Amino acid sequence: MCGIFGFYKLTDFNNCLSMDELRKIIRYLAVANETRGRDSTGLAVVDAGADVFTLRKTKPAGEFIQTGIVRDSLLSAITPATKAVLGHTRSATTGEVTVKNAQPFTCGTVTGTHNGIVTNYAALFTRYTLKPETTCDSEVIFAMLAQSTTKQKRYLDAIEGFFSLAWYDTRTPDALNFARTANDLAVYKDTQNRFLLYSSTETPLKLCAEIFELTLEPLTFPVNTLISITKRGKLGRKQALAPKFTYLSYDDDYLTPSGYRVTKHNVTDYSYTNRYPKAAYVSNGRANDRPKSCPYCHRSEKIYWSSSFQQWLCNDCLSDLVSYANQTQGD
Repeated sequence: MCGIFGFYKLTDFNNCLSMDELRKIIRYLAVANETRGRDSTGLAVVDAGADVFTLRKTKPAGEFIQTGIVRDSLLSAITPATKAVLGHTRSATTGEVTVKNAQPFTCGTVTGTHNGIVTNYAALFTRYTLKPETTCDSEVIFAMLAQSTTKQKRYLDAIEGFFSLAWYDTRTPDALNFARTANDLAVYKDTQNRFLLYSSTETPLKLCAEIFELTLEPLTFPVNTLISITKRGKLGRKQALAPKFTYLSYDDDYLTPSGYRVTKHNVTDYSYTNRYPKAAYVSNGRANDRPKSCPYCHRSEKIYWSSSFQQWLCNDCLSDLVSYANQTQGD
């Protein structure tokens, strides 16, 4: 689990918001996302000429924003001419904890951030004849996106994994791009000052609205969607994605196309070649023993595997069992 967050200036940006306030907002969003990843923190600032200034360190966000170069150089680079700021807090999965593996990544014209995993990253590097510069699985996403602005859906559909993404492409300078599968992502528009803020979860954005007295409204788009938001704050053309993982339960279980269940909490190596031989095998995207309906209520056919209870359940029955378990633990 990682955190992504950032800012995007719209065409009629209202300079009533001072740069000091904007810098405080960026610092706040960074610290608010520290709980999602403490292994490294990074920020990329895009200026009016689409030049990108990026700084990454193997420090948690609270320490990162206090370092001299971040405070004196990076944050001071946020000016009225700044077009976008992209931030990331990393919880390392694939790849060691190094500055080189920290995000945001810049690949060609694309600078972006990723929350999630890519299990087939090695195969994708080979498939698209790309040369990895890091050992982080996320890099391949932006290396693919840098190849073309018209094949983004094809590249994202090739990923075996799950993700929420934010990226800026200098070839399309008047838009900020987002994509998500099952991962959380909140994007809000300030209707008064005319800018966008985004974060992995919406709580930091709601608190920002209270602390800095912002007028924020959510911009919503469905799960499994690729979308661009224009400099006028309009949602661009939506493209439906076809993720290669099937979300199974609130326990963060997923099925890979190769037929293995992956539990994020129990697996630290998500490399493409590691297929977890002890994992439960499934065929055709569903477990061999999957019943047609919930074994408790016998009504709902929308059921999910719960690794906690080791059985198939619908959402309602899972909630009931969780409530019951919490009550009995207190007895």
